[in-house]
Amino acid sequence: MLGLVERTPIATIVARNAVVPTRALHVIPLESPTPVRTPGMLMQRQPTQTSPVKSFAAIVRKLAVDSARRTRARPHRSSGPAGGSAPALRS
Repeated sequence: MLGLVERTPIATIVARNAVVPTRALHVIPLESPTPVRTPGMLMQRQPTQTSPVKSFAAIVRKLAVDSARRTRARPHRSSGPAGGSAPALRS
């Protein structure tokens, strides 16, 4: 993941001890770090996927959807003075 961040214009949230700052990467500390994690799958782009890959992907998607539904059903607690749950970046 860090190699991908080094080569592209994307960013990621990782544990502070997972990164050794370099010329290509630098750490931006988060204030009140309470990130919301969204599950995702990475797989090679191929015209056809094998049956085991399709089955695994279907299981993961179902678990993710079920988890998201359970999370949305719970009352939301705000985390901060603005009531938002997204972390603020500090330079």
